[in-house]
Amino acid sequence: KRMMAFPLVKVLKTKAAYVEDKRELGNGWTANLGTRYEHHNTFGGDWASHIGLKKKTRMKNTHAYISWGQAVNNPTLKMLYANSPYWIGNPDLKQEKSHTVTLGIDSQVSDRLLVSASIYESKLKDALDWVWDTSISKTVYYNVNKEKRQGLNLSATYKIGRCFGKLRASYNFLRQRVDTGSGMTND
Repeated sequence: KRMMAFPLVKVLKTKAAYVEDKRELGNGWTANLGTRYEHHNTFGGDWASHIGLKKKTRMKNTHAYISWGQAVNNPTLKMLYANSPYWIGNPDLKQEKSHTVTLGIDSQVSDRLLVSASIYESKLKDALDWVWDTSISKTVYYNVNKEKRQGLNLSATYKIGRCFGKLRASYNFLRQRVDTGSGMTND
């Protein structure tokens, strides 16, 4: 009788709880504060918080905002344990942790048209990345020591009608710099 071999099954479990509070401060100012606790069965527990301030401008239906937030990005099962013809996992990966500052403006130009623009900067520690390893002809995942991302987002959303939904156009620019050990270089 022939036995079938099954691959080892890996399970990742995440549990999270968060609290968020939005406060009207007067004179068109609104504050948004929040924190999240996430427990991962492989990496343990982490806190990530955010704070934002929004101000209505003198232009009708327009507001400007600034926000700061933290994030934790856990490696996926594929990143940790993959073993296929195309990629190989790395069980030594660390969590990616980041801080992001965003400055933006949104305007409801008409009942149908919403436009927005924002710029942001993120600083990451142990950023998750991959490279094609020619020696084994597979994708290999690894952590980048430090990474800095700067970007610009421009978008417009137009409601076509009840039957057709919305049309959205956007432009996104990203500048990504990584620490190679001898300084930051463009990626």
